[in-house]
Formats: sequence, structure tokens, C-alpha cells
Amino acid sequence: MRQVLHGLNHNSNSQVAGIGASILNNHYAAISKHHCYTEPRSKLSVLDSLSLISEMDVFYMLDRLKPTVMGLDAVPAWFLQMGAPAFAAPLATILNQSFSTSVVPRQWKYATITPVPKITKPTQCSDFRTISVTSLLSRLTERYIVRTFIYPALLYPPPALYFSDQFPFRR
Repeated sequence: MRQVLHGLNHNSNSQVAGIGASILNNHYAAISKHHCYTEPRSKLSVLDSLSLISEMDVFYMLDRLKPTVMGLDAVPAWFLQMGAPAFAAPLATILNQSFSTSVVPRQWKYATITPVPKITKPTQCSDFRTISVTSLLSRLTERYIVRTFIYPALLYPPPALYFSDQFPFRR
């Protein structure tokens, strides 16, 4: 994920407890990706007509948007909500193509990062937590994937998954 630091100006000498924007940006970039990570290969699907999300699903997601913070794309929630009838079909096509090829649109990978101190007087980078604001479309897509695929898989796991050897929060 490409990160844009918000709250501290890169070009100025503004610092919090002697920690400038460049230092925080380098710190977040270093910890945001596992050292063994490699991007997955693009998958090609022979099912062009595969529809994981319908136009109506996208319309309902856009139509029920609540006022929220804009991402770096500067597209406000009210604009997507008002344009839901016009945006639903092309967005459904983009989402289905993204799902079938396992490729996320590049613009959705950008976030505004705001460092917030965890303690009263921060002295090092790890004393900050981050608030990341991504594109509204990215957040809607994530919510759809979690509610449609991840929650059902956790609530009703297939028999092949064996959870009895997992012990967190058990005595």
C-alpha cells in the first residue's frame, strides 16, 4: 500500500517530539509489508460472464452510503450516493473483473496516513498508531468481501477446516 503521510508536512520542518514526517513515513513503509511478501501472479479466468457481485448489489451499497471521510481520490460519499443509478453497472463490471483476476485497482491501494500518539509524550516511531483512510470504493469493496465471503466461512467453516487445535482465549 502506498502511504501518504497526513498531519505532518513533508516540506516543512514540522516535527512531533523530534520525529519528522520523513522518519515516520519510512517507519510505516518498513513495517507495512512483510519481508517475505511477493505479489501474487495475475489469474486469468475462462469465465468472462462470472458475476460475483451484481449491479443491484453495487447500487444498494452506494445508495446506503453514510457520510464519511473522503480518500485521496477526493470522491465524496454524497456524490457516489447521488450517482448510484449511473455508477452501479460500470462499478459492478470493475469489481467482477477485479475479483476474477485478483487485481486491485492501483488507485484503491493509496491511503492517507495520520499518525496519532499512543502516549502523552511520544519519543519514537512506535509510539504512534496510524489512521489510514483509503478510497470509499476500496472500503465498500472490502466490506462486501468480508460480509459475503469471510464471515460466512468463519460462522460455518467447511469440515476440512479443523479448529480444535486453536487455543487463543481458552484456559
